[in-house]
Amino acid sequence: MRTHESTREPARRVEAGTARIRSATVTRQGERWFCSFSVEVDRADPGRARSSSAVGVDLGVTSLAVLSTGEVIANPKYLEAARRQLRSATRATGIATGRSAFTRRGSTPTP
Repeated sequence: MRTHESTREPARRVEAGTARIRSATVTRQGERWFCSFSVEVDRADPGRARSSSAVGVDLGVTSLAVLSTGEVIANPKYLEAARRQLRSATRATGIATGRSAFTRRGSTPTP
């Protein structure tokens, strides 16, 4: 039998009693058989890290966030950068193929 992932870790946890198999599903697709296991694992929750100071965050429209300390985090300008790149690429494509509106008319553009 071959497995897609290593079964050593789940087998060790089941033997140690820190995990248990909830269900097993056996299916057949074509000439192959598959078995899927649902395993419940007991994990130690490390607890929340406590910091000595708290900071409030105000999410806004003009800026991404403003902290209670007064620090302003600016909005990322992905859309503007993408528009600039698209505009440049579109011009380059029109010039390279000679298929711009100016070339098709064969005259200078009228204002």
